[in-house]
Amino acid sequence: MKIIAILLTLLSSNSFACELTEEYQQVRSKVYQEANESYQACVASVRAYFYYKAVAKCTEEVRGKNIAGGCYHFVGYEQTSTAKDSVHCEALKLTKEQIQGYFDSVVKKQNITMC
Repeated sequence: MKIIAILLTLLSSNSFACELTEEYQQVRSKVYQEANESYQACVASVRAYFYYKAVAKCTEEVRGKNIAGGCYHFVGYEQTSTAKDSVHCEALKLTKEQIQGYFDSVVKKQNITMC
């Protein structure tokens, strides 16, 4: 029984893992946020465009007159955009390899230790 416990301890992934430094974790989070910021902003912009377009149409048709919150509230429950509407944003989406390469270069440039 002791042999099995010793083998499990030696072969567990935790025995080989290291605790990441605070600076390393912060840089990793920052790099990931920066890498996805353009794509997320594009998608949010597309959604906002179609939302406000639907609000304008609702206002023009006077559909939200007797509703608390008006057309903003009324349109908020509608699906105003689809995935096809933001296809052009895909050009801004970075691959995992690109993000990892950028992260590695930042770590190397700033001389950040992993463990």
